Amino acid sequence: MNTKRFGIIAASAVAGALLLTACNGDDTATGPGASTAAGSPTAAGHASGGTEHAAGGAAAQTAGRWDKNASDAAFFGSVLSGANEVPVAGGPATGDKDGHALALMRIQGDQVSYAFTFTGVGTPTLAHLHKGVKGVNGDVKIPFFTEKLADGTKFAYGTVTVADHDLLEGIKANPQNWYFNLHTAEFPGGAVRGQGYKLPAGVHVPDTMTEDTLNSVVKNTK
Repeated sequence: MNTKRFGIIAASAVAGALLLTACNGDDTATGPGASTAAGSPTAAGHASGGTEHAAGGAAAQTAGRWDKNASDAAFFGSVLSGANEVPVAGGPATGDKDGHALALMRIQGDQVSYAFTFTGVGTPTLAHLHKGVKGVNGDVKIPFFTEKLADGTKFAYGTVTVADHDLLEGIKANPQNWYFNLHTAEFPGGAVRGQGYKLPAGVHVPDTMTEDTLNSVVKNTK
């Protein structure tokens, strides 16, 4: 991933009106992300792109948690849009044409932390990492949150424990083969989707996660 592409990603984020209102000074213990459900660790029975599937390798979820960055932390991002969704004939509704989102993911050890900011979509009901290249639907591998966020929420973050070492290594080796997916009540098959990409080593991600942090990380990839 070269700097030119990162610049395009950042420009797209701005053009898509993703620089949302500043957060209210929330830290890792409180804030909008804390409304994220720490429910079932799997997404069994959830349909995405018309396929029933269960998440693999994920265990306990903790909403509103973003621990200090470890020396082995690997960071990944994504720009999500409704246009990226891949509908399936006869499947649930997908692709919110007005929807845009940013995603940040950190893998350190068996801890996978996530942060999402979104606009133009209904309140998200689910957020996942799926296995699948661009244009192809795939199974959920990591469920980030599995219950609807509080109405009006525009930012969410938390941490999931993933015991499958090979799964995490596969993500780190080829993040483009995985995609982030936000679901809403109107678009249960997926409202916005985006392929993963690895952030360059020079990008600074603070230990405290906020909405501004997520946006600034994207801007700093120019």
